[in-house]
Amino acid sequence: MASVIIATDLGDLAPIGYRYGELFAAALELSVALVHVDESAELKLPGGEELLAQYREDVRAMQLRAIGDASADLAARSIRVEYTELCEGPVWRQVLRVAHEQGGQLVIASKPTDSRIAGSTALRLARHSDVPLLIVDAASETRAPEAIDVGRLIVPLDLSDHTAKALVPALELGRAFGADVVAAHVLSQQIQPSLVSSEGFEAATHLQAALGQRAEQRLQAIAGGTDSVLLSGSVAHALDAFADQPDDMFVVSSHGRGALTAVLLGSTTETLLRATRRPVLIYPRRALP
Repeated sequence: MASVIIATDLGDLAPIGYRYGELFAAALELSVALVHVDESAELKLPGGEELLAQYREDVRAMQLRAIGDASADLAARSIRVEYTELCEGPVWRQVLRVAHEQGGQLVIASKPTDSRIAGSTALRLARHSDVPLLIVDAASETRAPEAIDVGRLIVPLDLSDHTAKALVPALELGRAFGADVVAAHVLSQQIQPSLVSSEGFEAATHLQAALGQRAEQRLQAIAGGTDSVLLSGSVAHALDAFADQPDDMFVVSSHGRGALTAVLLGSTTETLLRATRRPVLIYPRRALP
Protein backbone atom coordinates (compact mmCIF):
# COMPACT_ATOMS: atom_id res chain seq x y z
CA MET A 1 0.00 0.00 0.00
CA ALA A 2 1.22 3.52 -0.78
CA SER A 3 1.48 5.71 2.29
CA VAL A 4 2.57 9.02 3.70
CA ILE A 5 4.75 8.09 6.69
CA ILE A 6 4.56 10.65 9.49
CA ALA A 7 7.33 10.42 12.07
CA THR A 8 5.77 11.89 15.19
CA ASP A 9 7.14 12.72 18.62
CA LEU A 10 3.53 12.83 19.93
CA GLY A 11 4.34 16.22 21.48
CA ASP A 12 2.86 19.69 21.18
CA LEU A 13 4.42 20.25 17.74
CA ALA A 14 3.15 16.99 16.24
CA PRO A 15 -0.06 18.55 14.77
CA ILE A 16 2.09 20.52 12.30
CA GLY A 17 3.42 17.26 10.85
CA TYR A 18 -0.09 15.80 10.85
CA ARG A 19 -1.33 18.79 8.86
CA TYR A 20 1.27 18.29 6.14
CA GLY A 21 0.46 14.59 6.12
CA GLU A 22 -3.20 15.45 5.66
CA LEU A 23 -2.43 17.83 2.77
CA PHE A 24 -0.21 15.38 0.87
CA ALA A 25 -2.42 12.36 1.52
CA ALA A 26 -5.47 14.21 0.20
CA ALA A 27 -3.71 15.68 -2.85
CA LEU A 28 -1.95 12.44 -3.85
CA GLU A 29 -4.74 10.07 -2.74
CA LEU A 30 -2.54 8.17 -0.30
CA SER A 31 -3.14 6.65 3.09
CA VAL A 32 -1.21 7.64 6.21
CA ALA A 33 1.01 5.66 8.57
CA LEU A 34 2.04 7.08 11.94
CA VAL A 35 5.27 5.98 13.59
CA HIS A 36 6.66 6.98 16.98
CA VAL A 37 10.02 5.78 18.23
CA ASP A 38 10.19 5.49 22.02
CA GLU A 39 13.58 6.68 23.19
CA SER A 40 12.85 5.97 26.87
CA ALA A 41 14.19 2.45 26.30
CA GLU A 42 17.67 4.02 26.36
CA LEU A 43 17.23 5.17 29.97
CA LYS A 44 19.34 3.38 32.57
CA LEU A 45 18.76 3.44 36.34
CA PRO A 46 21.06 1.05 38.20
CA GLY A 47 19.22 -0.38 41.19
CA GLY A 48 15.95 1.17 40.08
CA GLU A 49 14.80 -1.36 37.52
CA GLU A 50 11.28 -1.69 38.97
CA LEU A 51 10.78 2.07 39.02
CA LEU A 52 12.07 2.35 35.47
CA ALA A 53 9.81 -0.49 34.31
CA GLN A 54 6.77 1.28 35.78
CA TYR A 55 7.81 4.52 34.13
CA ARG A 56 8.12 2.81 30.75
CA GLU A 57 4.72 1.19 31.21
CA ASP A 58 3.15 4.58 31.95
CA VAL A 59 4.90 6.17 28.98
CA ARG A 60 3.72 3.37 26.71
CA ALA A 61 0.11 3.85 27.80
CA MET A 62 0.37 7.59 27.17
CA GLN A 63 1.90 7.02 23.73
CA LEU A 64 -0.85 4.58 22.76
CA ARG A 65 -3.49 7.14 23.72
CA ALA A 66 -1.71 9.94 21.85
CA ILE A 67 -1.23 7.98 18.63
CA GLY A 68 -4.83 6.77 18.83
CA ASP A 69 -6.05 10.36 19.22
CA ALA A 70 -3.95 11.46 16.23
CA SER A 71 -5.37 8.64 14.09
CA ALA A 72 -8.93 9.54 15.06
CA ASP A 73 -8.32 13.22 14.33
CA LEU A 74 -7.00 12.47 10.84
CA ALA A 75 -9.82 10.02 10.16
CA ALA A 76 -12.33 12.72 11.10
CA ARG A 77 -10.88 14.78 8.23
CA SER A 78 -11.33 11.88 5.76
CA ILE A 79 -7.67 10.79 5.84
CA ARG A 80 -7.14 7.02 5.97
CA VAL A 81 -4.72 6.01 8.73
CA GLU A 82 -3.99 2.41 7.82
CA TYR A 83 -1.04 1.76 10.10
CA THR A 84 0.41 2.95 13.40
CA GLU A 85 3.50 1.71 15.18
CA LEU A 86 5.30 2.39 18.44
CA CYS A 87 8.84 1.04 18.34
CA GLU A 88 12.30 1.38 19.88
CA GLY A 89 15.74 1.94 18.44
CA PRO A 90 17.54 4.61 16.41
CA VAL A 91 14.78 6.94 15.23
CA TRP A 92 15.91 7.41 11.64
CA ARG A 93 16.47 3.67 11.10
CA GLN A 94 13.05 2.75 12.48
CA VAL A 95 11.26 5.42 10.47
CA LEU A 96 12.88 4.28 7.22
CA ARG A 97 12.14 0.63 8.07
CA VAL A 98 8.45 1.45 8.44
CA ALA A 99 8.58 3.44 5.19
CA HIS A 100 9.95 0.42 3.32
CA GLU A 101 7.49 -2.02 4.91
CA GLN A 102 4.46 0.19 4.30
CA GLY A 103 5.25 1.25 0.74
CA GLY A 104 6.07 4.79 1.81
CA GLN A 105 5.89 7.34 -0.97
CA LEU A 106 6.78 10.21 1.35
CA VAL A 107 8.21 10.56 4.86
CA ILE A 108 7.37 13.64 6.93
CA ALA A 109 9.55 14.63 9.88
CA SER A 110 10.16 17.75 11.96
CA LYS A 111 13.58 19.21 12.54
CA PRO A 112 14.51 20.23 16.09
CA THR A 113 14.18 23.74 17.47
CA ASP A 114 17.93 24.18 17.09
CA SER A 115 18.43 23.18 13.45
CA ARG A 116 22.19 23.72 13.78
CA ILE A 117 22.51 20.33 15.49
CA ALA A 118 24.28 18.30 12.80
CA GLY A 119 23.41 14.96 14.37
CA SER A 120 19.69 15.61 14.58
CA THR A 121 17.20 12.95 13.58
CA ALA A 122 15.91 15.11 10.74
CA LEU A 123 19.35 15.49 9.20
CA ARG A 124 20.11 11.79 9.62
CA LEU A 125 16.86 11.00 7.83
CA ALA A 126 17.76 13.45 5.09
CA ARG A 127 21.19 11.90 4.62
CA HIS A 128 19.99 8.30 4.50
CA SER A 129 16.43 8.32 3.15
CA ASP A 130 15.87 6.60 -0.18
CA VAL A 131 12.26 7.82 -0.37
CA PRO A 132 11.14 11.45 -0.71
CA LEU A 133 11.39 13.26 2.61
CA LEU A 134 9.61 16.41 3.77
CA ILE A 135 11.35 18.23 6.63
CA VAL A 136 9.17 20.78 8.40
CA ASP A 137 10.21 23.35 11.00
CA ALA A 138 7.28 22.84 13.36
CA ALA A 139 8.98 24.76 16.17
CA SER A 140 9.00 27.98 14.13
CA GLU A 141 5.42 27.65 12.85
CA THR A 142 3.19 30.21 14.58
CA ARG A 143 -0.02 29.51 12.67
CA ALA A 144 -2.72 27.08 13.68
CA PRO A 145 -2.27 23.79 11.77
CA GLU A 146 -5.50 24.28 9.81
CA ALA A 147 -4.15 27.57 8.42
CA ILE A 148 -1.18 25.84 6.78
CA ASP A 149 -1.34 25.03 3.07
CA VAL A 150 0.99 24.20 0.20
CA GLY A 151 1.66 27.35 -1.81
CA ARG A 152 4.56 28.20 -4.09
CA LEU A 153 6.99 25.35 -4.85
CA ILE A 154 10.53 26.69 -5.21
CA VAL A 155 12.99 24.41 -7.00
CA PRO A 156 16.64 25.42 -6.42
CA LEU A 157 18.82 24.56 -9.43
CA ASP A 158 22.59 24.65 -9.76
CA LEU A 159 22.07 24.37 -13.54
CA SER A 160 23.30 20.75 -13.60
CA ASP A 161 21.19 18.07 -15.26
CA HIS A 162 20.71 16.27 -11.95
CA THR A 163 19.14 19.11 -9.98
CA ALA A 164 16.95 19.91 -12.98
CA LYS A 165 15.27 16.52 -12.49
CA ALA A 166 13.60 17.88 -9.34
CA LEU A 167 11.41 19.97 -11.64
CA VAL A 168 9.52 16.85 -12.75
CA PRO A 169 8.01 15.91 -9.35
CA ALA A 170 7.65 19.60 -8.46
CA LEU A 171 5.46 20.18 -11.51
CA GLU A 172 3.41 17.09 -10.68
CA LEU A 173 2.90 18.40 -7.15
CA GLY A 174 2.06 21.81 -8.53
CA ARG A 175 -0.75 20.28 -10.54
CA ALA A 176 -1.97 18.23 -7.58
CA PHE A 177 -2.03 21.21 -5.22
CA GLY A 178 -2.86 23.92 -7.73
CA ALA A 179 0.40 25.59 -6.71
CA ASP A 180 2.83 27.75 -8.67
CA VAL A 181 6.28 26.31 -9.40
CA VAL A 182 9.36 28.55 -9.61
CA ALA A 183 12.83 27.41 -10.68
CA ALA A 184 15.50 29.39 -8.83
CA HIS A 185 19.24 29.71 -9.39
CA VAL A 186 21.62 31.68 -7.20
CA LEU A 187 24.49 33.36 -8.99
CA SER A 188 27.14 32.93 -6.32
CA GLN A 189 30.09 33.85 -8.55
CA GLN A 190 30.54 37.54 -7.81
CA ILE A 191 33.18 39.66 -9.50
CA GLN A 192 34.34 42.53 -7.29
CA PRO A 193 35.09 45.56 -9.51
CA SER A 194 36.31 47.47 -6.46
CA LEU A 195 39.20 45.03 -6.10
CA VAL A 196 40.66 45.70 -9.53
CA SER A 197 42.38 48.74 -11.00
CA SER A 198 40.39 51.50 -12.61
CA GLU A 199 41.41 50.09 -15.98
CA GLY A 200 39.94 46.72 -15.06
CA PHE A 201 36.71 48.06 -13.59
CA GLU A 202 34.83 48.11 -16.89
CA ALA A 203 36.06 44.62 -17.81
CA ALA A 204 34.99 43.25 -14.42
CA THR A 205 31.56 44.83 -14.78
CA HIS A 206 31.10 43.34 -18.25
CA LEU A 207 32.28 39.94 -17.01
CA GLN A 208 29.74 39.95 -14.16
CA ALA A 209 26.97 40.90 -16.58
CA ALA A 210 28.04 38.14 -18.98
CA LEU A 211 28.01 35.55 -16.18
CA GLY A 212 24.52 36.63 -15.17
CA GLN A 213 23.24 36.57 -18.74
CA ARG A 214 24.69 33.14 -19.36
CA ALA A 215 23.22 31.74 -16.15
CA GLU A 216 19.82 33.22 -16.93
CA GLN A 217 19.81 31.70 -20.42
CA ARG A 218 20.72 28.27 -19.03
CA LEU A 219 18.11 28.60 -16.28
CA GLN A 220 15.37 29.47 -18.76
CA ALA A 221 16.41 26.59 -21.02
CA ILE A 222 16.15 24.12 -18.13
CA ALA A 223 12.93 25.59 -16.76
CA GLY A 224 11.18 25.54 -20.12
CA GLY A 225 7.87 27.30 -19.62
CA THR A 226 8.16 27.20 -15.83
CA ASP A 227 8.61 30.52 -14.05
CA SER A 228 12.22 31.14 -13.09
CA VAL A 229 14.21 33.62 -11.05
CA LEU A 230 17.92 34.43 -10.90
CA LEU A 231 19.14 35.40 -7.44
CA SER A 232 22.54 36.45 -6.13
CA GLY A 233 24.46 36.06 -2.90
CA SER A 234 25.04 33.18 -0.51
CA VAL A 235 23.04 30.29 -1.99
CA ALA A 236 21.04 29.08 1.01
CA HIS A 237 20.38 32.53 2.43
CA ALA A 238 19.39 33.98 -0.95
CA LEU A 239 16.90 31.14 -1.42
CA ASP A 240 15.53 31.56 2.08
CA ALA A 241 15.08 35.31 1.56
CA PHE A 242 13.21 34.65 -1.69
CA ALA A 243 10.81 32.27 0.09
CA ASP A 244 8.93 35.17 1.69
CA GLN A 245 5.42 33.73 1.48
CA PRO A 246 4.22 31.67 4.48
CA ASP A 247 3.19 28.64 2.39
CA ASP A 248 6.35 28.52 0.26
CA MET A 249 8.05 25.13 0.08
CA PHE A 250 11.40 24.08 -1.37
CA VAL A 251 11.64 21.02 -3.62
CA VAL A 252 15.24 19.83 -4.00
CA SER A 253 17.28 16.90 -5.21
CA SER A 254 19.52 15.35 -2.58
CA HIS A 255 22.73 15.76 -4.52
CA GLY A 256 23.92 18.46 -6.87
CA ARG A 257 27.39 19.73 -7.58
CA GLY A 258 28.00 20.04 -3.87
CA ALA A 259 27.65 16.29 -3.20
CA LEU A 260 30.39 14.83 -1.01
CA THR A 261 29.67 11.11 -0.74
CA ALA A 262 26.71 8.80 -1.22
CA VAL A 263 25.69 9.13 2.43
CA LEU A 264 25.87 12.92 2.63
CA LEU A 265 23.43 15.44 1.34
CA GLY A 266 24.55 17.91 -1.24
CA SER A 267 26.24 20.63 0.82
CA THR A 268 23.83 23.27 -0.49
CA THR A 269 20.79 21.19 0.46
CA GLU A 270 22.08 20.61 3.98
CA THR A 271 22.89 24.31 4.42
CA LEU A 272 19.40 25.21 3.22
CA LEU A 273 17.89 22.81 5.76
CA ARG A 274 19.76 24.61 8.51
CA ALA A 275 18.99 28.12 7.26
CA THR A 276 15.32 28.07 6.35
CA ARG A 277 12.10 27.87 8.30
CA ARG A 278 10.20 26.79 5.20
CA PRO A 279 9.44 23.11 4.54
CA VAL A 280 12.05 21.34 2.41
CA LEU A 281 10.98 18.38 0.27
CA ILE A 282 14.02 16.29 -0.65
CA TYR A 283 14.02 13.82 -3.53
CA PRO A 284 16.83 11.22 -3.43
CA ARG A 285 18.42 10.12 -6.68
CA ARG A 286 16.44 6.89 -6.96
CA ALA A 287 13.13 8.78 -6.71
CA LEU A 288 13.95 11.07 -9.64
CA PRO A 289 13.43 10.30 -13.34
